[in-house]
Amino acid sequence: MQAISPVIPNLLLKSKGYRYRAQKNGWKHIHLNKPDDRKCPSQIRIITWNISFDMPGRVERLERALRHLQIDVLRCQEGGVPEPCCILLQELNVEAFPYLLKDQWVREYFVLTPISPEKWPVNAIYGNVTLISRSVPIVDCSIVHFGSSAQQRTGVVVDVRLQYPSRDEDSTSVLRIINTHLESLPSGFHARRMQLQLLAKMLSAELKEWRGGIIAGDMNAIGPNEHEYPEEVGLDDAWKGSEDCEEGHTWGYQTASQYPAARLDKILYLPRRDYKLSEPKRVGVAVSVKDPTSGNDLPLFVSDHYGLDTVLRMSC
Repeated sequence: MQAISPVIPNLLLKSKGYRYRAQKNGWKHIHLNKPDDRKCPSQIRIITWNISFDMPGRVERLERALRHLQIDVLRCQEGGVPEPCCILLQELNVEAFPYLLKDQWVREYFVLTPISPEKWPVNAIYGNVTLISRSVPIVDCSIVHFGSSAQQRTGVVVDVRLQYPSRDEDSTSVLRIINTHLESLPSGFHARRMQLQLLAKMLSAELKEWRGGIIAGDMNAIGPNEHEYPEEVGLDDAWKGSEDCEEGHTWGYQTASQYPAARLDKILYLPRRDYKLSEPKRVGVAVSVKDPTSGNDLPLFVSDHYGLDTVLRMSC
């Protein structure tokens, strides 16, 4: 008799947001937001970027990626406060995690979740981390481990509170921002569909203050007709161009591969009248560092992926 493989369930774990406190010389968890805690922004910048766990120079590439986001993308010169934003990183190598926590810009202006690889699946050597600027009130944090994943993939979930423009100051709602990395390779074809479907359900909960949200990250859409998945699970795509448009491609130009260039990274959202998203722009194009393993001045791209940058604005 043929053995039946056990079904591994999805696992949803509570998480916390952490901010660095100089007085205590360490990262401490924050208290979650209440509606009357402080003023909420009416728009939020959302940046997603797979920074590649297996290329050399992990620390050097991470540092360069952060400076690119700080100076070139968010236009924060030294000492500048970033606008309300979330930075969604995928494939942060476990060996680079401590350096993220030591970065001065990150320490001064961001809340992190998770705060260590301990929230990733057991024995994961890379994973997702979300950085939330301190000007964005956080309502809740969690992380989902996909039971269908052979590659220890997850979705980092952050619920934030935003305010409607041109309404009373106490007129706010909660939006969910999910940072994910779906299953890779042709063998992950069916797992990707199940993973995206699960995350889509996590956006469509009907709660008192709930207004939907977004799913962003590396979707690894390399199979036939995978670009149709989002619509099939009730999501819209912030990118409005065609799949063949090179301006939408996020992978295939900074690495050698058997696969053609494609739009692997996406920003998807639950369609609602309460908010609008700008069409994503690419970040990280041709950004490089000196390869620390080469012994010469050969450039090394920060990642084999480009990142994406959008703005979510609450509607009146």
